Order: sequence, then C-alpha cells, then structure tokens
Amino acid sequence: MLEFYEDYEEALKVLNDYVYDSGFPPNPNANVYMYQFLKRHSAPEKKLMKVLRNLRVLVPSHELMLEYSFLLLQSEKTSDTQKALGVLLEMLDFACWRSNLGVWTCLHAAVHRLLLQEEGEVIVHEQMALRKDWWPALHFTSFHAKKDLEENAKLLEVKESLEKILCPGRPLRYTAERMPT
Repeated sequence: MLEFYEDYEEALKVLNDYVYDSGFPPNPNANVYMYQFLKRHSAPEKKLMKVLRNLRVLVPSHELMLEYSFLLLQSEKTSDTQKALGVLLEMLDFACWRSNLGVWTCLHAAVHRLLLQEEGEVIVHEQMALRKDWWPALHFTSFHAKKDLEENAKLLEVKESLEKILCPGRPLRYTAERMPT
C-alpha cells in the first residue's frame, strides 16, 4: 500500500524492519519482498546481493538463488565466482532443481571460469568433497541421462560436460544412447 501511494521511504523502512529487526522471526518472504522492491526501484547490485545473501541462509533452494548466482558471476572477482559455485551446488543438492537447464548452465559457467584460475580446480574439488558419496547418484546415473535426453538434450549436453570435472576418478555413468541424426 505504501508503495502504491508512492511513500517509498516508509515502504523501505517497513521492509527493513521485517528483514533486519531481530524482534521479528526470520521470514524468507520479507527478504523476497525487499528484493523485489529494491529491484523495481533500481537499487544498486550490492544492496540486491545483500538481500539475496540473507535469503540464501533461510532458503538455499529458493528460485531467486539462480538470480543471485547470475549477479555473482557478473562480478570479475574470483571470490564471487566461488560464492556462485557454492550457491549453485546448494541448489542442486535439492532434487527439485535436478533438471533445470538454467541452474546447470550457470554452474557450467562458474566451474569453467574457476578452472581458468590458478587454484580453480582445487576450489571445485573442495566444494564437491562433501558431496562425492551421494551427489553422483542424485544427478549422474544412466537413468538420469536417458530421462534428460528425452526431455532436454541440451541439459544432457551441459551435464555431460560437467561430470568428469565434478566427479573425477569415477567411472562415467551419465551417458545415454543417442539416435543417429
């Protein structure tokens, strides 16, 4: 209502109270509203990223985490690329993102950008170390490959390019029989 009546300062104050006041319980929706408000009013990326960083703590699988990753990847800093990698891997820890081409494409960009850095391979392997026992079964089985080929061949292509990097030393299982064209 405050925004409708163009009382932007008061609207921002109310949102700030809900998001940052410890007197209120943490509320992911407050963070989402704050982000949407700031974005509508062309806030600097730094402010947008702060809100998304808070949201990530509350809901690491939220759909806005993909946007957060894009913002991080727009930065030239290696530390932001590392953060984007972490955000994307956390998203993919949730099965609901398993077949999302946008998340996998963004992950591909983050991984390959890191691999261009001196310690990039180490960074990727450190992020995957905790996931090595269960992540391949969640994403890289022949069942997933066949399903991805049927539903989205581009997804299969992106995931295939990441399997060796994310799961080194593991026999390749993410393959699907392709029909000749």
